[in-house]
Amino acid sequence: MEHLCADVPAWRLHTQEWWKLVQTRQRFLLPGQNPFFRLYISGATSRSTDAIANLRPVLEKLFEGNYDLRITDIYQEPQTANAARVYLALTLVLEHPSPELRIVGDFTGEEEIRSLLIARLSNQTPDE
Repeated sequence: MEHLCADVPAWRLHTQEWWKLVQTRQRFLLPGQNPFFRLYISGATSRSTDAIANLRPVLEKLFEGNYDLRITDIYQEPQTANAARVYLALTLVLEHPSPELRIVGDFTGEEEIRSLLIARLSNQTPDE
């Protein structure tokens, strides 16, 4: 499934560029400032569990455990999803630091997700 992002066009970094940015990720965030993600899912379905299983390794590799991920079921907490204007299940929202970033999909494109997050956190304007 294609990943969509309203803030940043889809693009890919070369592996060498990705490693360079990962090695210097301390410049992305202030010390002690962990990124806060919220993943909106739709019940305890296989798609939801697969999306979580696909997403966690990406976040672990990129942030080495220094991130917060909250999982919100849109059926159990519809008011939270409505307040965030999330209408599609399997939406990842980077809530902090701002500005917000949204990625919709099944999170199977590990490189694409990393690229979007790196571009957003390093305030780069990616080229298509």
